[in-house]
Amino acid sequence: MMRISERSIAKLILFTPLFSVLLVIAVATYLYVKRIRETYHDEQQRNLKAYIATRQLQSENWIKQTLQTLEFSEAHLEPDIRKTLKDRVDLAYDTALYIHEKYQYISHEAIIKRHIADSLRRMVWEGTQNNYIWITDYYGNTVLTAEKVLQNSNIIDFVDADGRAIVLEQIQTVRKRGEGYIKTRLSEAVGKQIHYVRDFGQYDWFFGSAVTLEQARTALKASMIEMIRSFPSERSGFIGVLEGDQILYLSEGAEAYIDGEMRYRIAQEPQKQWFEIEGLHAMVHARSFGPFGWTLVHGFERSGFDVGLIESQKRLERRIDQEMLRIIFGAFMISLISIVISLMISRHTSKLFLLYQRKLRDREQKLRELNVSLEERIKEALSQHQQKEKMLIQQSKMAEMGDMISMIAHQWRQPLNQLSYIFMNIEGAYEYKELTPEYLDEKLSEGTRLLEFMSQTIDDFRNYFRPDKARSETTLSEVLAQTLPLIENTFEVDGIALHVSYGSHTSVTLFRNELMQVLLNLLKNAKDVLIERDISVPIVRAATFEEAEECIIEVCDNAGGISDVTIGKIFDPYFSTKSASKGTGLGLYMSKTIVEGHLGGRIEARNDGEGACFTIRVPKRGGG
Repeated sequence: MMRISERSIAKLILFTPLFSVLLVIAVATYLYVKRIRETYHDEQQRNLKAYIATRQLQSENWIKQTLQTLEFSEAHLEPDIRKTLKDRVDLAYDTALYIHEKYQYISHEAIIKRHIADSLRRMVWEGTQNNYIWITDYYGNTVLTAEKVLQNSNIIDFVDADGRAIVLEQIQTVRKRGEGYIKTRLSEAVGKQIHYVRDFGQYDWFFGSAVTLEQARTALKASMIEMIRSFPSERSGFIGVLEGDQILYLSEGAEAYIDGEMRYRIAQEPQKQWFEIEGLHAMVHARSFGPFGWTLVHGFERSGFDVGLIESQKRLERRIDQEMLRIIFGAFMISLISIVISLMISRHTSKLFLLYQRKLRDREQKLRELNVSLEERIKEALSQHQQKEKMLIQQSKMAEMGDMISMIAHQWRQPLNQLSYIFMNIEGAYEYKELTPEYLDEKLSEGTRLLEFMSQTIDDFRNYFRPDKARSETTLSEVLAQTLPLIENTFEVDGIALHVSYGSHTSVTLFRNELMQVLLNLLKNAKDVLIERDISVPIVRAATFEEAEECIIEVCDNAGGISDVTIGKIFDPYFSTKSASKGTGLGLYMSKTIVEGHLGGRIEARNDGEGACFTIRVPKRGGG
């Protein structure tokens, strides 16, 4: 019995460690592989959700910005028409007055009148006779008209499609007020027009011009399509404009997604904003713009994410295979060693200890190698995060394209009118033999200055949208001075005073365009809150100055300040005090990211009594 017991103990000593090791290895392998697969699956789902959320936000922001541009253009259509008409008639009035004053003492009145009519007959805009100047006297006699059958006729009894004596109404307007706007429908075919008339009292005349609303709206639609067509395309994304289920514009490659079936779905479900295309793994965002009867679409497909997912899966499979080989090899070696130890435990205790030390050193080496590999992966992940952050900053700048186009339009409108007037002066001087070399040089110099101003405007906006590739040495005063021309015209239009002072002249090294983006965001926020709160004397102050170790930019307004409840949250992502249609909550968050992450500085907000102040501090040793 004693022998059997000893043999059993010997067998237990021999096989128990072996079975224990094999069991532990099997369980550990199973749990390890299961954990890796679960981690991979969870990471895959998180990345997919983050990717879809980011692309959805980009789609919604693009459509929101485009809708704001369309709404702005539609809202300003009639005011722009009125200004265009007034500019035309004012130009005709100035030309006629110039001719009258020049020849009133040396020519007969009939000759002067004919001279004025001949000069104004050549004033045609946009290459069409529908955009012309007419002259009628107080008695309804036509002096100048584009309709030859009506030339030198009396049209005082003419009535429009609504039965209004429109000519008589024009005469009454200029005699009572000197000038005025009149809406009319001359005929059913022409549609509604806006007329502007102005008195020319020297001969009991009045000048007038008209624009058809439907033609102006058609031209506006065409310009909006061209604007959308000019938007840069992005990988795995597409945009389009629909009218009902008809295509007005689709970007390259969008036909595969916005086919007849999808257009029908969008037309049948106007309240639904997101559509999924299961077979193509794509999503489409659609929103309508009622005044034009348009539907804007912006979508993306998941191929970019799926490619990265496949590569990640392959790397995981290779890693699992390698781990399995190592585990199997390790299990075999441990089992062999366990058997040898069980048989020769008494004779090889010292050898077993040495073997254990050697294996321990091997594991320590592997651990060190794993730590090195982990550090490299962390560096790579940080680099990718910084790259994505730069891309988000650049995309944020591109999303402001609608506002920038409006700024360029404001900057160019007056120079274009002045160029037109210069050309009219040169033509008039040439026609009446008064074009001297000195006069021509003077007018050419004026035109050159206007063109240089317009060219500089385009250069300013182009430099703003060019992404920074490297830091440059500059002063905060120079950055502020380069930023203001991009937005100060909109301040003038909205009647907001802009007070600027420059007190920082120490050079720092930073990303110039990124700091300009932050300043534009702060200035635009100040303008928006002044307009929203209807401040009677709106003022924005921008100043640069220095302290012992820092260069500082400060932007303040007099809109009453930020409430104590929200001032601690304004730099949080997706937090906004504006309505959903006017703000995304990313502007100040991106500004804080740029200043603290890229410039190595700080951005702070406070109330100073009259309103809110935002302060940017950059160390003098250089940003970042």
